[in-house]
Amino acid sequence: MASEEILIINNAGNVLFYYTPEKMDSQSKQVIIASFLTAIQQFARAVEHGGCSLFNLSKRKIAIRSAQNLPISYVLLFDPDSKIARKPKKVDDVLDSIQSAFEKRYDEKTVCSWIGDAKVFADFKDIIERISKIKK
Repeated sequence: MASEEILIINNAGNVLFYYTPEKMDSQSKQVIIASFLTAIQQFARAVEHGGCSLFNLSKRKIAIRSAQNLPISYVLLFDPDSKIARKPKKVDDVLDSIQSAFEKRYDEKTVCSWIGDAKVFADFKDIIERISKIKK
């Protein structure tokens, strides 16, 4: 996943985890994206609970999946010309892998008691990088 970004956000729109393979100042980008995604997330929840909603923007595609057992959503942002964009099943596979790995690693208590410390979920980066290598 070269140009993909992954966010895990809670229902309040706070970013629990953010991953991009690119080096950049991501703190301000996270806040902007999270605010935008909160609105999309609420719309997606109203349309389809538990499924994957796909949104097309001019330069990015956004896939959002609400967790069924946790108050969070999994978000995948990707280039519309990327390999993953040409294979919708691959988008589902990546989100399935992320969701499965996250929910095995962190329980409801950890997610619901989170108070903004990014270190709590920082080790998930290693898991994402392993998933990225497998899914290429």
